[in-house]
Amino acid sequence: MVAAADPADGEGVFRQCQACHKLEEGQHGVGPSLYDVVGEKVASVEDFRYSNALKDKGGEWTAERLSAWLENPQDFASGTTMGYAGLADAEDRAAVIAYMDAADGTHDIAAASSSDADAAADAQPADEDGAAGGEATQEDAAGDDGAAEQGAAEDGAAADDEAMTDGASTEEAASDTGGAAQSEIAAMVAAADPADGKNVFNRCRACHKLEEGQNGVGPHLYGVVGSDVASVEDFRYSSALEDLGGKWTPERMDAWLENPRDFAPGNKMSFAGLRDAEDRAAVIAYMQSVAE
Repeated sequence: MVAAADPADGEGVFRQCQACHKLEEGQHGVGPSLYDVVGEKVASVEDFRYSNALKDKGGEWTAERLSAWLENPQDFASGTTMGYAGLADAEDRAAVIAYMDAADGTHDIAAASSSDADAAADAQPADEDGAAGGEATQEDAAGDDGAAEQGAAEDGAAADDEAMTDGASTEEAASDTGGAAQSEIAAMVAAADPADGKNVFNRCRACHKLEEGQNGVGPHLYGVVGSDVASVEDFRYSSALEDLGGKWTPERMDAWLENPRDFAPGNKMSFAGLRDAEDRAAVIAYMQSVAE
């Protein structure tokens, strides 16, 4: 699948990781550089402090292990500090691995595949634990403490620089607080179980904290629902959010979480978006409950 994937598609998927990872050699973010990560030893990037969960893994970042890591970092390396919830779609995982594989100017997996037709499908992980689907589901995938020791983001991924606190919906959604669609969103939030939202929020923890005044890569989200947009003290927002004005109503939060780029073009949020409306309602309800 990786050999057949289009790296250009993987570039789009990689946006979920950019909040915490860079592809430039030696350039770390919250997570380690992912330059030439495919085929490299796990937890081997210099000058980066890994969790013991990854240090103890050993072996190399094969395509199989990367896929398993990206699918569910916590299952792959229990105790990792990676806050990324996981990338459920196998084609997306294959595409982003192909993109990372090509980022250093080589196509190691594709080359291996073309010389051995069975390599990509049947290869065992280069690791003492063996099985391509088993161990692969416990350790590696997005690169040394991976798609971010703190989280590249999700199928929803961790938000970035401005995460949920900084978005506003499109100009239209941002300024409009009435209407049937918005009433429906408010009703969904009111009916949602905050406990479900707590699980969804795991996609955001790499960059955001819910403790008042505790900023991370993104601003803290304590009391964000109902607060003014771009109003957290001591946090530098993009002009795209600073210029929006208004408050974080449930409707605007919903629009921001669904598609940050469409909601506030030019913002620095690298979160790809949370497509499921029930997940958005639940996480909004959870953030509200924390400040109550």
